[in-house]
Amino acid sequence: MEGIGNLCLAQQDGGLPTTSAAGSARGESGVAVFSLRFRGGMHFSATTQQHLIWFASPVRIDCRIAGRTLRHEAPAGSLAICPAGTDCGADAEESVDALLVAIDPGQLALAAAEGSALEARLNDCLRGYDQGLLDLARTLVSESAKDYPNGPLYWNEVAGGFIDSLVARHTSGLETRTRGVLGKEVLGRLRDYAVAHLDEPIEVAALAEIAGRSPFHFSRVFTR
Repeated sequence: MEGIGNLCLAQQDGGLPTTSAAGSARGESGVAVFSLRFRGGMHFSATTQQHLIWFASPVRIDCRIAGRTLRHEAPAGSLAICPAGTDCGADAEESVDALLVAIDPGQLALAAAEGSALEARLNDCLRGYDQGLLDLARTLVSESAKDYPNGPLYWNEVAGGFIDSLVARHTSGLETRTRGVLGKEVLGRLRDYAVAHLDEPIEVAALAEIAGRSPFHFSRVFTR
């Protein structure tokens, strides 16, 4: 889990959990996923450089975030959010299947600025549920486990949707502004380029350069 930061994961016997999927497709998504199985018990503690989003199987669990603690019966798909730089942890005395999504804070801030929220801050969450986020996380895990059968662009699209959903439903301190769009002048230049090159492949990278954006962010804004 290179780049995540100070992270400790252990199962009941003190060993590392079993990992059935891990990583990220090529691109600038800023998102990585991990599918983990803790046998006989779970320990997790971290003060990380990235935002951590957890989804767990049904389990009785003790959680803590920034000095707050909670013991509860977590239902299937239970959500916990640990913002980057926050001291957090969890312990359970039974086997746990978990999905972990790690997000680059800069990528979330960029998505917020391109969308409708300036200065958005990710809310911590000891207990929650978000079916939409869970479905996107499962898609990312499936793509990772199968070595990205639908390609990196599909991965980046799903990862971007996950970040956008976080911004929309799990942030505070928002300042409304117009969503990131391409202006009429830029759209005109893109149209002119497309018309002039109809007889040859038109690459996303070329269109992104015209728009003055990276291919990843151009794709997101162009889709809007």
